Amino acid sequence: MINAVGNLGGGFGPMGIGVVVDRTGSAVGGLWFLVAAMVIAAVATPGVRRLVEGGPMVAHAPDTSATATGRTKA
Repeated sequence: MINAVGNLGGGFGPMGIGVVVDRTGSAVGGLWFLVAAMVIAAVATPGVRRLVEGGPMVAHAPDTSATATGRTKA
């Protein structure tokens, strides 16, 4: 699975940069395309992980209250 996604990125990444450079006439536009792709990937990763694993999107800290540890409040 990881290899398949990597191969897609290796094909579509340069193509996307080329399209952006052709339309903007500057390599800076292609670099901004890479920045946008990385930001989108970083934001989407927790959601994809949740879909795959079926767990919560953010890990919650364990409950350390007195009732969770078996101690009673005095």
